[in-house]
Amino acid sequence: MGVRAMIPPNLLKALLAASFHERYYAICETHPLRHEVRCKSGAREVERVLADIGRVQKFKGPGRVFAVTAPSQSPSLEFSFLIFSDGVMLEPCLNFIEGEQRIGTNFCVLAYATNQAAGRSPLNPPHPRPCFYNLAELRSAVASLLQLALTVGSAFYAQPKD
Repeated sequence: MGVRAMIPPNLLKALLAASFHERYYAICETHPLRHEVRCKSGAREVERVLADIGRVQKFKGPGRVFAVTAPSQSPSLEFSFLIFSDGVMLEPCLNFIEGEQRIGTNFCVLAYATNQAAGRSPLNPPHPRPCFYNLAELRSAVASLLQLALTVGSAFYAQPKD
């Protein structure tokens, strides 16, 4: 089963309308993996630095998983991220709740599928992720990722319901 087959047509349509792959890859280019000293970013520091962009929730482990909810965000849109790779890499996720069903996945898979649907060649590496090396970079990356999620949400909710 291909990656696009895992993503419902209504979500893929919203991702394409938001130019998701192009915008996500641009965020990854702005926040590349580098060989620098990693940032010490405990849960309290993460919550503090992101507090002005939305309500931050830390989930219980394993791992360091957070959700951020913007003030204008629909309750059926979920944006979360995991900090991994020795505390420098972000794995952002986007989900929509439709009735009893949750649709979505991580941004890497969504971008790959959108890039494929747009007829573009895969990137090398095909699944980039944004990285941060200080709290200002973390805030910048998460704010950009959340804004992208909200843009996809607007396109998703604007579609006619069957």
